[in-house]
Amino acid sequence: MKKKIILLLCLFVGIFTLTGCGETKKEKELKKITYLDKESGYQTVFSYDEEKVKYEDVKVEEDGGKYEELSFKSTDKNLEFESYYVVSRAKTYNDSQEDRKEHENYKEYTFGKYKGYSYGHSDEKLTLNIILEEDGEDYIYLFVSVETISNTEKNIKELFEDKDIQDTFNSLKFEKTK
Repeated sequence: MKKKIILLLCLFVGIFTLTGCGETKKEKELKKITYLDKESGYQTVFSYDEEKVKYEDVKVEEDGGKYEELSFKSTDKNLEFESYYVVSRAKTYNDSQEDRKEHENYKEYTFGKYKGYSYGHSDEKLTLNIILEEDGEDYIYLFVSVETISNTEKNIKELFEDKDIQDTFNSLKFEKTK
């Protein structure tokens, strides 16, 4: 009887071991856009699925301001992006946000763990402010200008709210590298 129980246990262990050896579905490798400002050490990474959205002309360069600027575009989604880091007093940021609530394209967003808002005066341009970190009385935030590349029947808000674009912004990760 003991031999039968041991034999059955070995049989079950063998079956469960074999079923665990099958191939697992590999996680899709996502492309990344990395924005590192060398002076401040601020780094933001966006990830995206190249089968769903393509970004091109990705550049990080000096624009004469305090921080370097990131620019990229998606011709298939008809959008162009320019962004840079801003450090300001939390009160100044919050006051500006309050004033901008009157804009027709005002909307509050949450991208992953980061909160922000958009505003704009036209159907071709939208501005985003995304808080990356609270640093004492200051906010470090990402200022993003979003513009249409060419004329379209959709307005900028509709284009920006495309699921693939939103997935890119939801993937946002920020860190201080120094």
